[in-house]
Amino acid sequence: MRMSPDKFKMGARSRSFAWRASIVATLIVQAPAVRAVRSDVNNLTKDSRENDLVEELAGLRRQPQPSYDHLEKNSEGTVVHDIGIFSGLVLRSDFDRASFWSRDCEQHQVHHGKDDEDFEVFASSYNTCTGVSDIVYYSVHGEKFTSGNGRGGEWQNDQKLQEIMKQKGKKPRDYATISDYQGVGFFSIDRGHQAPVASLNVDNEAASMTNTPTNLSPQSAILNRNNWRFLEADMREKAEAMSGRNDVQDLEMLTGPIYELPSAMFQNTKGNILWRQLLEVGGEANQDEPWCKEREGPTFRSSVLLNRRGEERSEMTRCLVDGYNNMERASDDPNKLKISYQRSSKHFPLRAPLGYFKLMVMESGSIHGRRTCAFIMDQVGQCLLVSVELLAKLAHLDANHTQWALHGGLEVKEGSADGKYNAYVNPYWCVPPGSTLRRKNACLFTTNKMQDPTEITTELMDEYWSRQG
Repeated sequence: MRMSPDKFKMGARSRSFAWRASIVATLIVQAPAVRAVRSDVNNLTKDSRENDLVEELAGLRRQPQPSYDHLEKNSEGTVVHDIGIFSGLVLRSDFDRASFWSRDCEQHQVHHGKDDEDFEVFASSYNTCTGVSDIVYYSVHGEKFTSGNGRGGEWQNDQKLQEIMKQKGKKPRDYATISDYQGVGFFSIDRGHQAPVASLNVDNEAASMTNTPTNLSPQSAILNRNNWRFLEADMREKAEAMSGRNDVQDLEMLTGPIYELPSAMFQNTKGNILWRQLLEVGGEANQDEPWCKEREGPTFRSSVLLNRRGEERSEMTRCLVDGYNNMERASDDPNKLKISYQRSSKHFPLRAPLGYFKLMVMESGSIHGRRTCAFIMDQVGQCLLVSVELLAKLAHLDANHTQWALHGGLEVKEGSADGKYNAYVNPYWCVPPGSTLRRKNACLFTTNKMQDPTEITTELMDEYWSRQG
């Protein structure tokens, strides 16, 4: 596997950094220990590596102290580091509805990898208000997965997130745990992986790391078991085609939730039917309990569930209406809804996104050349192949200060132009002939050059559905 200093790796160099960072974090939290280390600096020999580290720590008073989980705030939002070529990405919180997106909430970065090997699994930026990571970074490589190799062990809590929350004095009900997902099946909701287990299942340990709340979200079954799965399978096919062929063999991926979508995705004829089914009446998009069927004051909720003895169950979905909107039905404007699943009043309410983005980037030097693919999918399975600029606007991301941008990733170029990356999204490569998405006409291609969400019209979405027959 190719090593790159720009990538988050769990090799010797990253372990050294992680070792240093963990010591720094511990010393920051335990101030007396820091003072003890400082007082003993002069007693250590000058020719040891450990002494160099202690000298660094002794200068903590003079130097800026590093963030515990490699996140920082600026005027735009939260800056995320240690996510490969996307390091320096900003999760923006300077837009009008940032509070609705919970972008003003505290974030924690969690990395998962195999410490004894040069093997990354995923890195996430966990949102403490939604219980869902705002971004998840991973890479797809032919050596990281094996077809038919299983889905790892059982669903499990994220121990690294637990450690962070424990240090902050939080109890399990204050953040997402795996028990919070129990009962989602009553509502045709899956534990949706952001970094797919099937792309990281070379062994049980790696696969199991993906089965944790920092990599999950409440995802509709119709999306998770169809277009989302087809897209992930196609990325693996691309990685397999590169395996062992050139130095560049990684597809670098970034994915995350979206809490507002172009209104045309709700207002087109078929899309509106599917969203009504998901939220209110059931059907193809939701074969179990609709999410927002019953009115509850100014908001909506699912119907009360009963157990076999006729007693009320605690599991529910709730659809809070943003602002003072007097909506007759939840499907009138899902962009006004904060949808969440809650197992009981004692459990953390997990926010259900309206959709997701997935970005794939490949640098020059691969057998495919430099490639970029950007997708938007909603919870009922509508799929748009979009430009990088449009994805950034819809997901409220700023990539201008990333390594990806530095090497041309935000610029649409001619094939012969210089640069490691190219922002051009090619429909024939991103959704190739023979792929399931292509055979089903499941993705709209004409959005690949659009720059603004308002360009996505109801007429365009109706045309998208007409092609599917």
